Parts: sequence; C-alpha cells; structure tokens
Amino acid sequence: MADVVPRVAGSLQVNRGTLELAAEQADQISQAVGRLAADVSPACSSAASAHSGWQFGKALGAVVPHWQRHLAQRASAVAAAGGKLTSSAANYTTVENDLVARAQAIYTAR
Repeated sequence: MADVVPRVAGSLQVNRGTLELAAEQADQISQAVGRLAADVSPACSSAASAHSGWQFGKALGAVVPHWQRHLAQRASAVAAAGGKLTSSAANYTTVENDLVARAQAIYTAR
C-alpha cells in the first residue's frame, strides 16, 4: 500500500502543521493589533490633553478615530488570512484522506 499512495498523490507535499502554525500566529497578530487599536484612544487623548494649547494636540485628537479604524481593518485582514490558512490546512487533510481512500480502493481491487 505504501508504494501506491505516492504514485497517486504525486510529488506535491504540504505541511499542514506549518499552515496551522501560521494561522495561529496570524490570530495572535490580529489580536495584538486589535489591542493596539483599543489602546490608541486613551494614549492619544492623554497626549492631546497635555498639549491642548498646541496645534499638535488638536490634530492628535482628530486622527485618533482614523488610526483606530485603520488598525481595526488591519486586524480584520490578518484574522481573515489566518482563517484562510486554517481552511487550507483542513482542505489538504480532506483531499489527502480522499486520495488515500481511492488508492486503497484501487489497491484492494487488484
């Protein structure tokens, strides 16, 4: 049986563990960026208050919602990429199992 599967599956090899690890790391990055988005407002508000007499303070207060939205979008994009990596790993498992089942069917039919 072992000699049948490589001929059926071909030479393409995907390490599902690597895909799953990359998905986990994407999730961690997404969460970190999400926390950063939440932390932007208090930090910038504090700095804006400390520099309220300066144009800088006013401008800093104005950009906070833009940075929050930008960081939230980046977090969402990374989370989506992580989800796709997880789906890819699952799909490779499904396809590999199907190929093994087909190879076994061919092998037993001989």
